[in-house]
Amino acid sequence: MKHFINLTAFVYIFLLSGKAAYTEAFKAKDIQQEQTDNIILGEDISEINAYVKNIYAKNGKTCVDIDLVQFKYRNTDERIVINKNPKIRTYILDKNSLIYTDDCKEAGPSDLIKIRDRILKNKSLLIVGQSKSGKMVSINFGCFG
Repeated sequence: MKHFINLTAFVYIFLLSGKAAYTEAFKAKDIQQEQTDNIILGEDISEINAYVKNIYAKNGKTCVDIDLVQFKYRNTDERIVINKNPKIRTYILDKNSLIYTDDCKEAGPSDLIKIRDRILKNKSLLIVGQSKSGKMVSINFGCFG
């Protein structure tokens, strides 16, 4: 009977430690998905409203740092921008990203690097877009008309 209890305790401890290892493996996988070449990427968001904080190249990838905001409307002509969370999120722009510049031209990631100074100079520029798997699916730098 004593051996049965010891065996049961051993199996129970083994199963618990296996579950912990299994959980840790999934956590490591999630971190790996969110992190690419030491770039910690933002989460999936279907409707992004944000200020653009930086556009840059890192490890051969074009990145954009954004600060999410919310829009509130008092009436049809008055929009209020609310920024409750100062966290900056980073996303990758690639050849599959649909990018519209502030002058309503479609651009690629390398084009955006060339005009980043012009875009970043406008501190009140609000962008809209979508993200999935740490990449911008679409991003619009102010072409709303």
